[in-house]
Amino acid sequence: MRIKAIIALAGLSLSATACQSLPIPSPATAAPLAGERAVLEPTTSLGPQRLDSGECGVFLWRAGGPHDLLAFENLTRGEIRFLVDAEALRRVSPGLAGMIAVGDLYERRFPGAGNVREILVSGRFDEVVADGLRMNRAVLRLEGVDGSRRVIPVLGHYSCRRD
Repeated sequence: MRIKAIIALAGLSLSATACQSLPIPSPATAAPLAGERAVLEPTTSLGPQRLDSGECGVFLWRAGGPHDLLAFENLTRGEIRFLVDAEALRRVSPGLAGMIAVGDLYERRFPGAGNVREILVSGRFDEVVADGLRMNRAVLRLEGVDGSRRVIPVLGHYSCRRD
């Protein structure tokens, strides 16, 4: 049940040096994503997500039960994908510039779709692992248009591809 094993199963080939903080390239200044507010397609999984050489990203998995990939943020490209109610959503993200270190807070807020008004993610990077940083306790909150709130415990992993 190690995050490293999950990454291997997902077909990701990531490598980074284990250190207290890892640099993040500045987000690309590309035009907003086409269909940024659109729902992509009905799905049961985000499937494997890819980081190109020099890119950094944050992966978020469901903490309990099957470790489904619920969100992937490419910090370099400034793009995040969510799995919400069997719908894959893509949004422009602010990306990050500078360093991420153990103890840093990770907070994101995005517009939802359908019955979900807003998506919030929060956690803290709390452990150095061989290929990045891990969040052992984080949450994905889905704010409904009716005022309801679903809180989903997630595990997170930050890594950069260096090849």
